[in-house]
Amino acid sequence: MSLLRNTLPWGLALMVFMWLTTAFFDGLGLTRSAHHYDTYFGSLSWLQYRVTFRPVGAGRQLAPTGFAPTLRYGFNLAHHVALRADLLQTDVPPGQVAPLLYDTLRYPGGFSPDSVYAAWVGVRGHSLTFPFGARPVAVVRSYQAWAAPATAPHYPPQPRLLWPLRLYAWVSLLLVGWFAAACAALVLLPDFRRPADRAAALGLILLFAASRGYIDWLDYQTGQEWPIFGPLGILLLLGAYVYQLRQPASAD
Repeated sequence: MSLLRNTLPWGLALMVFMWLTTAFFDGLGLTRSAHHYDTYFGSLSWLQYRVTFRPVGAGRQLAPTGFAPTLRYGFNLAHHVALRADLLQTDVPPGQVAPLLYDTLRYPGGFSPDSVYAAWVGVRGHSLTFPFGARPVAVVRSYQAWAAPATAPHYPPQPRLLWPLRLYAWVSLLLVGWFAAACAALVLLPDFRRPADRAAALGLILLFAASRGYIDWLDYQTGQEWPIFGPLGILLLLGAYVYQLRQPASAD
């Protein structure tokens, strides 16, 4: 379709530009605050799972750094340390999410080796690097302590834990491309009169709407907040589509 040939390159160009911009600023650690995920569960951070562990010793390990930790893990690791612990039970196969971190400001006393902890941990990762091999980390969100020794509860395994994260990451990465292509299609729509071209423009809008809806459905699943900008942007695109259908073709 000629309309798609004229619009998809614009979407691809903006998508690559946004990837590079995000990689630059997140690589420098400039776009995530240390406590960002304490109030917002989006951007590859909505998944939580259960783990029962017993600390090994009272010492702390430094949080992993490596190259551009914010770009790799999706948040600023300030005040976070790695937990030395034996995992007694977990509902995710060991090694898929590592390491286990906790915030020293939120839990200043740390964790005692004389206790066993049943915790909910949140998965933290970056949608730009996770699909290409960077493992996410797990951060302790809440816990219940028992005196050791204690019997660890049995959790049903979740062997496909990372699959929805990869899908979410790819949808997030492609979202800006669909939006840019839809906007370009709306600008050019009056000059493309074929039903197939008009259907293609509408299809790009619906593709963006489905992607945005999927992301919002996961980001706002707690029910504490509701998405605003996504639905508003979709309504504006649909309104512009109806408006452009009524416009005369531009003169050559």
